[in-house]
Amino acid sequence: MPIDLAIEKYVLFSQEVFSNVKKWSWAEKFSATVFESGMRAMIQSAGFPQDVLMKEDHPLCRSFVVALPSANMTPQIFRTYEVSANQGYDCTVIQAARATTATPDVFKPVSISSIAVSEFFVGASLRYSNPTNLALEEAEITLGLSQPVACLVNIGAGNPGHISWKLNNVVGSQLVKLLHQIATDCEDLAEYIAKSYLQTPGLFYRLSVNQGLQKMAVDDWNKQGEIQTHTLAYLKEAKTTDQLNILADTLCRGGTMSTNLLNKESPSKLAKALLPIVPAPSLLFIGREDILSDLEKCFDPQKSSLKMQVQ
Repeated sequence: MPIDLAIEKYVLFSQEVFSNVKKWSWAEKFSATVFESGMRAMIQSAGFPQDVLMKEDHPLCRSFVVALPSANMTPQIFRTYEVSANQGYDCTVIQAARATTATPDVFKPVSISSIAVSEFFVGASLRYSNPTNLALEEAEITLGLSQPVACLVNIGAGNPGHISWKLNNVVGSQLVKLLHQIATDCEDLAEYIAKSYLQTPGLFYRLSVNQGLQKMAVDDWNKQGEIQTHTLAYLKEAKTTDQLNILADTLCRGGTMSTNLLNKESPSKLAKALLPIVPAPSLLFIGREDILSDLEKCFDPQKSSLKMQVQ
């Protein structure tokens, strides 16, 4: 599906799903049935059967989504590709979409079955709004340790603003809101990863609208024009334009770094691979007196009979 058509389909899908607020539900705000119906229509419009599987036989572009089992919130990855171990469920695209978006209070959990046993999943936003570390692990699993890679690109959904605690008589609701903000925050991880690659410019790129989206919610389907305005303003910034130009050039050049150096342990590995090992200064240094004497004469005219000119 072309990108412009995909955006158009998503706009219609989000309007259909998020404009149907459940009036008499205390558990979740939106209907999972409407979500699944919209997904079926979108998949069929792209020429696929509505029960098309997530995993492809020969994927041109490997991708995955993340969900959390409600009984044990360790990440479950739903892949379009095959791995040698811990493949996970062979589910449909709709099931994977439901699982990764089943955020508590937004959609109800989804049940996915395997060999007559069902498991419930909630959305990964409660711990993995920024699944960069999982992507690095998947790259190492699928591509191997020596596969050349060009860079790591991290695209955010906009800076949500600072997480803060405000004194309030209603401590319970305020605390729940604060804990939710902490659990869904993805900026701290993005900042940590950015710092990890400071000594190796050109490897990590973070793209996320920094102003204007602080008060946007997942169900603000009627504010898409406002979202576009802030996004275009961000893309026009000189810093963003320069970053995008460098990123495009990096992608065109192709891979220059191996997979095992681009994983979550990159700071130590990159330091060993790219920086020379220089011993610390020591008062016990001995040897090479003749070389040091010659150097001293070169830089101290009073100790040298040679006339040298430095330009």
